[in-house]
Amino acid sequence: MIAAVVFVALTSPPLPAPYGGVRSGSFITTLGNETVAVESYTRTGDRIEGDIVLRVPGTTRYHYRLNFAKDGSVRRSEFTVKPLGAPKVDELRRLNLEFERDTLRLVSVVRGETQIAERPAVAPANVLFLGGYASSHGLYGSFGMYEHLIGRLGVSDGGITSLQTLSPDTGKVATRRFRRVSSDTVDIDFFKMAWTRVTLDPEGRILSADATATTERTLTKRVDFMEIDRLEKEYLALDKAGKGIGEASPNVATRASLDGVSIILKYGSPRLRGRNGVLKALVASGVVWRTGANEATTIDFDRDLTFGDSRLPAGRYSLWTFATSKGADLIINKETGQWGTAYRKGQDLLRLPLTTTPLDAPVEDFVIRIVKGDAGWELRIEWDTFRWSMPVSPVSR
Repeated sequence: MIAAVVFVALTSPPLPAPYGGVRSGSFITTLGNETVAVESYTRTGDRIEGDIVLRVPGTTRYHYRLNFAKDGSVRRSEFTVKPLGAPKVDELRRLNLEFERDTLRLVSVVRGETQIAERPAVAPANVLFLGGYASSHGLYGSFGMYEHLIGRLGVSDGGITSLQTLSPDTGKVATRRFRRVSSDTVDIDFFKMAWTRVTLDPEGRILSADATATTERTLTKRVDFMEIDRLEKEYLALDKAGKGIGEASPNVATRASLDGVSIILKYGSPRLRGRNGVLKALVASGVVWRTGANEATTIDFDRDLTFGDSRLPAGRYSLWTFATSKGADLIINKETGQWGTAYRKGQDLLRLPLTTTPLDAPVEDFVIRIVKGDAGWELRIEWDTFRWSMPVSPVSR
């Protein structure tokens, strides 16, 4: 069955009844055993105001205030970005979005300099913040803002609603999709790759969000209101002490020399962070894995190599894996430079069986390397409690 896709204007329904009083709370988002974001918000009548502290790659604080019209659309958005421990991130900056009939007015302040611009407004005015930098963009979405948007959806079970939203920190327009599963469950689209499942209470408050089906693998739960000022100081102190989270999945470049052949492996290295059962999850997913994180994993070598019994000419290739209950395959693909979710089977060169070996102790950081084993050189992929391996050798000249 194909679910219907509905593009909605969301201009006529009045604000839901619960918005007549005061609503407040906090959301804690974790990646494994690490808290990566906390958001606290208060909803009063036609306004919602909140603060977010995001810890990846370093502590950044965001403050937002949205004022709504009677139909629930945004009349004014105020957003402030305050980098604290985040490396290579701009200084304090603010962006106000002001909606006046058919015009959107953008007032930005960066390093004390104010700039004003106008452009045709997007109707209706919906605002949604997605946080995170570089490869971690989208790691956190404001659940205070999501709660408001979900409260305005009128889609029947199984239907998909697509609506345009503006980012309060950039003013950029994006299309977001929501799928109503039941009266207390809504799925939120994650860049058309997967869905984040959100549960609601009878009053429409978000209770939890499960993004483990996405590439971010986070879990979010609602808790009583928390003071963000205290958390900001705590997380910033950890950053300064070298105990912050850092990048969710740092990019790694490994060089090896195999009997005179120069090899370079590049991949994103996710961490366990208290999780387990990685191999079981890969099998259950039933999809080709990027074999790491972020961009597609690549291997580059300057002389022909033999992988297993198959010869591969010198060059650069992307590496992918596919795991089943019967074993795993290494996929060598001729396309490189793409994001790690952009696998195209038509570009495959080789699909070769890997040897799976259980490990006695879990490996925290995902790793790919070329090592010399008892039977010769091997390509090894290790994470959690498993190792995938394959013989590799130079082709004689």
